[in-house]
Amino acid sequence: MSSMVKRDIEAVVTEPAKTVFWTTVAGTDTARDLKLWEENIYVSTAAAAGTLTLPSVAEAAGLTFNIYSLGATNNLTIKDRGDSLGWTNITLVNAGDCASLRSNGRQWILIES
Repeated sequence: MSSMVKRDIEAVVTEPAKTVFWTTVAGTDTARDLKLWEENIYVSTAAAAGTLTLPSVAEAAGLTFNIYSLGATNNLTIKDRGDSLGWTNITLVNAGDCASLRSNGRQWILIES
């Protein structure tokens, strides 16, 4: 009869950051596509206006994204990928403005603004 030895394998697993800080840079960094794991997004548009594009509404089913404007000299536009029913772009204008959006798999729903 043979015996089996259980071996523990230690691995370092790094989880992606759920909180993201983004500062727009005029001419080079004015647009960003959000990743599925980015739940809290803090944006400074002091240098230039910015555009955030939400992930695919179907892939993000059940997820909520919280977007905050930190310092707004310029506008921040939040848009979808053209796959959400009844979508209208959202624009954050002032510092402190925020939007919480949740996907039900077919459309983005504005929970809070």
